Amino acid sequence: MPPIAHWIPLSWSFNYRRSSHCLSVTPNGRALLYGGEYKSRDPSDGPLAPDSRVGAASLVIGDYFYIWGGRESIDISLLSDHQAGIWRSPIAVGTENSPTVWERINAINEEDAPQSRSFHAMTSYGNIIYVHAGYLENCRTGQLHAFDLTTKTWTPLATAPDPGRGGTALVTVHLKGAPVLLRFAGFAGEELDSLDVYDIHTDTWRTIVPEHDPRHGSPGARSVYGFVPFVSPHFPRSLALVYHGKRTPSAQVRIGALEFWDDVWMLEAGGDGEPELAWKKVYVPGNKVAPAPCGWFPSASWVDGEETKVVLYGGMVSNNERCGMLWLLEVINVDVDDPAGDNDNPV
Repeated sequence: MPPIAHWIPLSWSFNYRRSSHCLSVTPNGRALLYGGEYKSRDPSDGPLAPDSRVGAASLVIGDYFYIWGGRESIDISLLSDHQAGIWRSPIAVGTENSPTVWERINAINEEDAPQSRSFHAMTSYGNIIYVHAGYLENCRTGQLHAFDLTTKTWTPLATAPDPGRGGTALVTVHLKGAPVLLRFAGFAGEELDSLDVYDIHTDTWRTIVPEHDPRHGSPGARSVYGFVPFVSPHFPRSLALVYHGKRTPSAQVRIGALEFWDDVWMLEAGGDGEPELAWKKVYVPGNKVAPAPCGWFPSASWVDGEETKVVLYGGMVSNNERCGMLWLLEVINVDVDDPAGDNDNPV
């Protein structure tokens, strides 16, 4: 049987509808939401945070929630170098009845920090934060930088294969026992569908073409989509999940979109004598509730016990409206109730 996407609606909020926001999940399943747009180019957040912003990135490491980068206002201006730097908030402080406390982490070599940008990608490995790609003032970039939280130093790393892009994502996984960063897709004047691998130990990039799903092929080109590391005892070769995202260029870049995906794909590691990586289509039953096709939302997940759970909140749908729905995605391995639900027999 193929893997099956089980989308569970958790909550809906009219007041917190947004896109281009940050969302990260703690190891115990607590979702942390920051920033984003309620109306086009209208940043939103509370008064006790760094400057309001859109197109930032976030992650959780230890007891802290971190953000970096973004744009600040309706004129689409980038943040100042000070505002674009790494900010963090203790997770334990931000409870319902206590204010969120922020501090900026000052690097000892701010001159080596990445340029201010938006719609970039961010991930971590151990105590290292990686910032990659995104929109600079007048162009897209493929730069990769690392920030060591212990030494508080920035290190420029190898630039990724062209083209520079925004709206991409990074995940940290182990491939053949070695830690790597995976980058998939993004926007560079058009949506992309390439997969690149960064080796943390050797500071090198390479492009891989995974083996296609024998029936469904591979994920279509996309940007501002979901990409998370994925582990499950039911799918021992699984590495990552790709889901939803923008599928055609918008008439006004980063303002509107024409069409979105609503699919889910699994990236798996190959066995001995097999291709290094392979795509597997995740079946989305047509008779079950699921998010509308959407993009402009952050990737977010956590490992609950032995398997990954994915969280999707907000985003933009095809009529340019922002969403306020919170979803949980589980990938399961059971019989399909409606094999014709997405116009394809999955078996």
